[in-house]
This record gives sequence, structure tokens and C-alpha cells, in this order.
Amino acid sequence: ILQNYSNTNYTVRFHDDVINNGIIQNGTSFNLEIYIAGDIYHNGTWNNRRIYLNGSGDQHISCAEATNFDLEYFDVYNAGRNIYLDSDVFFNINTIDLNDCIFIMQSGNQLTVNANYFRDGIITGNNSILELSGSTRIQDMNVYDLTIQGDCYIADNSSSFNGKVILNGTLQN
Repeated sequence: ILQNYSNTNYTVRFHDDVINNGIIQNGTSFNLEIYIAGDIYHNGTWNNRRIYLNGSGDQHISCAEATNFDLEYFDVYNAGRNIYLDSDVFFNINTIDLNDCIFIMQSGNQLTVNANYFRDGIITGNNSILELSGSTRIQDMNVYDLTIQGDCYIADNSSSFNGKVILNGTLQN
């Protein structure tokens, strides 16, 4: 188990890849924030306050079947970088903020987002699926070549849909 000591908030930094085969979590009543400069291989339980992806180059995220990220925030730094989603990925989260970075999905994979906000970036689907639930609001996003399932709420005037985008749910403001 990786968790903060339970009497205060703490931050931990990974300067390379993270392979989670166990449990990453907040301590009792206090939060753990994690900075990651490498790739993420998630095979266990992940439940902390915030992940910051802060590598200097492209990064990859891969998850084992039936795993998810239970977070409050997922933030990407260093604008313009690519974040490759190499498997199905599930976020149960408050906010995903890409900060002008690009989520690139591998063909046939699914990104499931149960969030308040999914914002400020680009997602390229390569004929993959973006499943939105929990009143997820898209804000300042450019979406390319994917299938949207669930309810997609638009929360700005600058999001765009490009290439082949198939809607199998509801698109609304």
C-alpha cells in the first residue's frame, strides 16, 4: 500500500514509470497527490486526490481489465505532449484537465469518463469509444475520430468535433 501518513496531506514524486500492482490511496481524512514523469501501468486499486503527469516527453497509460482511477483531479503539464491510452481506461473523477495536451487512444479501446469536467485538450479516437457518464461536461476540447456513448454536455463555445465522430448518446448544452 502506498498512502500518505494519516495526519496531513502529502505529495510523492515518481521520476520514471509507475507500475501499480497493489493499492495507492489517500490516508484517513487527508490527501495524497502524485507527480509522475514516466508511464502508468495500473493493475490494482488507485484512489488518491490528484495525479499530475509532468514528464518532459510523451507518456503512456495502460490499465488491467476492471481497474479504474478513483481521483478528484487528473492534470497534465507541459502543453502539446501526447498521452497514449494503450488499453481501456476508466476515470471516476471530478476533473480531467489536459492543459493543451493530446489523449491518443489506440484503435478499438474505450475511455470511460465519469466526471464533472473533461477539459482543455484534444482527444483522438482512432475509431475508439468515449463513454461519458455522470453529467460529464466537455469544455475547450477538440474531439477526433471516435464514437461517443452516453450523455455529452457542452460547457463552452469552443469545443469541436472533427473527422468521423459517431454519437450514440445525447449531445446537449
